[in-house]
Amino acid sequence: SHHHELTELFRWAKGSVETIQGDGNAAHCILQHAERLDVDLIVVGARGHSAIGRILLGSVSDTVATHAKCSVLVVRTDDEQVSQLDQPLKITLAYDGSASSTEAAAELKHFRWPEDTSVTALAVVPSSSFFAPGHSVVIQNQIENEADRARQRVDALIGSLSATIANIDAQLAHGDHVGDAIIQSADESGSQLIVLGDTGHGLLSELILGSTTKYVLRHASCSVWISRHHRQSIPATQTSQSAKFAF
Repeated sequence: SHHHELTELFRWAKGSVETIQGDGNAAHCILQHAERLDVDLIVVGARGHSAIGRILLGSVSDTVATHAKCSVLVVRTDDEQVSQLDQPLKITLAYDGSASSTEAAAELKHFRWPEDTSVTALAVVPSSSFFAPGHSVVIQNQIENEADRARQRVDALIGSLSATIANIDAQLAHGDHVGDAIIQSADESGSQLIVLGDTGHGLLSELILGSTTKYVLRHASCSVWISRHHRQSIPATQTSQSAKFAF
């Protein structure tokens, strides 16, 4: 049975494993149990690996990723990535200095990643073509100033993460579309995972994903971790040993 397979799959876990069989709509069932159990992370698989499949994502994965109150990991792999599972893990962490991206980085520290894991802290700066024509000197100065600020932010982030993640570096990307720039940088570095904060804002932030987060989720060719750590009242001393997961 699936329950037996799942139990065997997580025999390595240092903690308890509980299997639950629910009835009804799969996405709603996952969300209800995750909220009832107060889990820290939901892990779901994405359906379809083609371009259309990535955009459609799958109703269950999309609904869970959009409406979950906790962080969500949407696992997406292709044949090439499966063949590289024994290779060191590469992670792209999208960082813009916001509360959500800062807490995404903090959430990353809660997990004991393999020693050979490498993380790229990525900041995206608008390119000159993003702005209206004219005033090129003023715009170029603004871009350079923003690039300096972004570089300072990621350098400070690296300093805070280096104690728990040994292989971490910074990257600055320029692009007209933040989501596109994140995906392209992750593809070029061969990342198997993109980590970013939920960029939703305002009263609807718990009902819809922010545009950048949604774009990356639906178009990335690798797995995507949407952090909602900033919504959780998790003590700073909590470690991965007490974390709760829903699969």
